[in-house]
Amino acid sequence: MKWSDILHTLATTHPRWRAIKTNLETGLKAGLYSVHDLLRFARQHNLREELRTCLNGTAALDKEIRRLWWEILVKQRFAGPGNPDPSDPTGRRFAALPKVFPCAYPSADEPLGEESVYRVVEHDALASMIGADNPFWRREAVADLDIGPDTAGETPPGISAWCEQLGSLPPKERRFSLGERGSISMGLLWFTRSAEIDVSWDEPASQDVAQALRDTLGLIHLPTERYGYRSWLFAVRFSGVVVDWVGHYRPSIMDALDNTRFMVPADDRRARTQRPWGMTTHLGHIDDPTSPIDGVRERVANKVLEEDFKEGSVGPIEFTYLGELAQDRPTPAEILSADERFADRLEGR
Repeated sequence: MKWSDILHTLATTHPRWRAIKTNLETGLKAGLYSVHDLLRFARQHNLREELRTCLNGTAALDKEIRRLWWEILVKQRFAGPGNPDPSDPTGRRFAALPKVFPCAYPSADEPLGEESVYRVVEHDALASMIGADNPFWRREAVADLDIGPDTAGETPPGISAWCEQLGSLPPKERRFSLGERGSISMGLLWFTRSAEIDVSWDEPASQDVAQALRDTLGLIHLPTERYGYRSWLFAVRFSGVVVDWVGHYRPSIMDALDNTRFMVPADDRRARTQRPWGMTTHLGHIDDPTSPIDGVRERVANKVLEEDFKEGSVGPIEFTYLGELAQDRPTPAEILSADERFADRLEGR
């Protein structure tokens, strides 16, 4: 069976495969990689057989794609020769290997420099980023809040109170440096520029603010099942000098196979003038055919570790509380319909 036949057959089995196929094709047209790059990677890692396995229909779709992501892409592209095991959470380097598969547009036209970069994380990710032994928790203003460095075992009301207390700190106290062997993310760091986000850094937290940022950034995985479909969101920002040091590039489907709303922008005028940057999917616009589904510009950086901050010479990490997200658990039929509408929008671009 030819590659094109395999992809076509998969695309007819579920809209998520249809979206993946469209993103692969759009990535080719956008120059993120070549047909040769795809075939070389696929042959080297026996991807044809892996995709054929997905055709048997015995495994759940999300498990099939997760297996491809972890067993093929992550282990080979991000943990090939010279890279550590990405499942080891000890803070070691995690970086894309351009010799395994291209890293498109490794330059963002010009260095980000002192410009702030921005990402949104859940409350537990922020707590992990700060770390339990961080001097941040011993500051007088923080200690006066009488809260601990994590929320393990807390009920949703307790988590909400913890987040609101952290968010109540004055701006000069809402900053920290990474602790020893600390990191900004477990793997690749998806980021945008602060200037892309139309929310004041000191705007009061609310469900509206949290949802606006979730939708604009395309964070389809939020809110999460583990808290009964609740999430408490923080924004963090820090100097772009750091991601310039570790390296960053425009993301492709090979970086985001596990993201059900990943989008490679169509090769239109806007995409041509901003080639080094990818584009998030605006979740709030997918169901409105009169609204573009473009969110904000984004790039992806290699893992950022404590040592990349050069002993604090580029300034601290700052955070602000956005608010709580809450929604009912979607039914399988609702998820399938949403996937179909997204695939339709991708194919219609």
